[in-house]
Amino acid sequence: MTNKLGFYLHVSQDQHGLWSLMERIKPPVALIHMESKDDMLLTQMRDWRSPNTFVIGRLGMDSGEQGAFLNNPDPEAAGRRLADKIFEKDRSFVQKRFPDNPSGRLLVDAWMSLNEPIEGPSWDGVSQQTDEWRKENREKHRRYDLMQVAFRRRLREHVPGVEAMAFNFGAGNFKTAQQYLDLYPETLKEYTYLGFHEYGWPAMSVQLTDRPTKTDAGLFPAILQGIRAVHGDRFKAVITEAGLARAHLHSGDGAGDVGWLTEVEPQTQEDYWTSLQWYNDLMLQDAAVLGACLYQVGWTDKWKSFRLTGDDNNGNPIRIMDWVAERLAQ
Repeated sequence: MTNKLGFYLHVSQDQHGLWSLMERIKPPVALIHMESKDDMLLTQMRDWRSPNTFVIGRLGMDSGEQGAFLNNPDPEAAGRRLADKIFEKDRSFVQKRFPDNPSGRLLVDAWMSLNEPIEGPSWDGVSQQTDEWRKENREKHRRYDLMQVAFRRRLREHVPGVEAMAFNFGAGNFKTAQQYLDLYPETLKEYTYLGFHEYGWPAMSVQLTDRPTKTDAGLFPAILQGIRAVHGDRFKAVITEAGLARAHLHSGDGAGDVGWLTEVEPQTQEDYWTSLQWYNDLMLQDAAVLGACLYQVGWTDKWKSFRLTGDDNNGNPIRIMDWVAERLAQ
């Protein structure tokens, strides 16, 4: 394998050549939002477009919905209820295998629980918080640790063999293995698949530019090494979000959470491609890293500045995914 750059699909309908890209690239990983999934694409992926893609499902929720699960005083019950919610949303889909028999491959290999639910110990704003906030924050992590265990176990009651994807915290909220080991002992005993978010701006590595750069891309090797030293080598990792995000460096200037095609400070396709090549090379060094879901290949208007298909701000075709197909996915 020479390509570990995969797809984040907020939508999975055939827009901007998405389905053709799926066939050409055969991404190692893909994250798909359940509320806007296209069942035909998933079936065709298993049949012929990209049979070996590790598919992760996400049930989109706003912060209020996530908070209701996270703040439940009975975290085990909350984890079971979240698994039930995913299952009942479309049980035939969650159970569906290809081919349609008990030994067939599931259309979705693993499910996320919550997305970026809690500020981590390395969050930029931690130093400005009160002792009471720190106490409450640690309690949230304790509940989430127990909730994730219950979530995975309930999923597997519904669908034998399905997996769950742990963590998925905001980029840079956890920077060391020890932080995970301290806050998530039960999750690390239970889970195999670990999810990370990694972003930078204006590049994914300070080695790639002479401009002021902030990045939390490339933290996963040391984190995995530290976790393995305590819990063994069974873990597999997916970077469930990856890319360029301007707020990573400019969080307080009012520009908002925007991507490489922001009107304020757009990046070139060539510069983004340089970052992605660097990141792909880094992932190739560890066979247990399945790949990174590039944010976003299947995009909505709300996240248009992150788009990796269609045209750029000047009406020129975005070629980045073509370059993945032509230069890496061979």
